[in-house]
Amino acid sequence: SGNTPAVIDSSAHIKMAVNSILVSKTFDNGMICASEQSVVVEDTVYDAVKYEFAERAAYFLNDEEKEQVQSFRTRELKRLYTLSHGILREVLASYLSKKAPSRSESKKSWI
Repeated sequence: SGNTPAVIDSSAHIKMAVNSILVSKTFDNGMICASEQSVVVEDTVYDAVKYEFAERAAYFLNDEEKEQVQSFRTRELKRLYTLSHGILREVLASYLSKKAPSRSESKKSWI
């Protein structure tokens, strides 16, 4: 499975860890599920890790941007949750009535 956080603790070679995370995240534009979506950093090395990311032109969201991203993610997750439950109801209803949906009906449910 992917989308797991990268963890940097006090035993890490910080420059190598930061570089590896950035290379992994930017490979294939970060589209593969194995790319890191977040980084968890031990307090004792936080400043050094943040410095290394900044040295490599990594971008840090400001408070307003963090709120905007969180708001967007919340809206999208609610939409996806509602959509997926609608699809599950259709599939379950088809299964219970022993009538499989046609291909065109299936396609419509995903749009």
